[in-house]
Amino acid sequence: MDSIQARERLHNVHAVRGLAHIRHFATTPFFLNAITSNGVVWTQRLGHILQRIVCLWLMINISMSASTAMADDGRLMIQKGGKMKLEELIHKLSDAYPWTVHEVEGILGIKLSNYRPHADNSFLSTRQLAYEEGLLLKEVEVRITERAGRTGETVRLILDLADEAACFTFERIKQSYPDLALTSIPRTQSLEDQAYFSSKQPWGRLSLGFKEKRPNCLSSIIFIPKWDD
Repeated sequence: MDSIQARERLHNVHAVRGLAHIRHFATTPFFLNAITSNGVVWTQRLGHILQRIVCLWLMINISMSASTAMADDGRLMIQKGGKMKLEELIHKLSDAYPWTVHEVEGILGIKLSNYRPHADNSFLSTRQLAYEEGLLLKEVEVRITERAGRTGETVRLILDLADEAACFTFERIKQSYPDLALTSIPRTQSLEDQAYFSSKQPWGRLSLGFKEKRPNCLSSIIFIPKWDD
């Protein structure tokens, strides 16, 4: 059990115990004597007090449970993205070319936000998305830019995998894309830097990144249209 699940269970236990204490108080001689000796008025008042106590306790427990929806590093809890394997996800996005924000949202099961409205018209989601076989996306970006010297715009898709995602090896991916070839090498000494291998597609180029810290595990997927290549 991970730390988030453990906290959720602990909060649920506290909630049950708290409600048990409230029920116990309602059966104490003090409470019963107050009702019998003061009549209906006291009954109504204590009833309202107990109602408020119960509501307050539930609100506190909900708030505590909501805090567990944040991971230890402050990110939102993982959201279920859909029942797709890696190859299926890439295939569906490839078939959706030319991409629109609405189509990408529908395929991935997310909601994108425009985070740079005064620069490139780019849309981003930083909520972690879980798919089949341990595929875990930590960030999805739809980057829309004007074509240099041409009318219209190009759309580039960038999908970053979380470090906690399962390891999708180069050998596995090459089975689906046998023409994968090295197109960019790491340029710094950072373990976050990536080597990129690309496959030519009818719509442009599929570029796959592998970080230095996990050199045989997929870390990013980039869809680059022809006009943006």
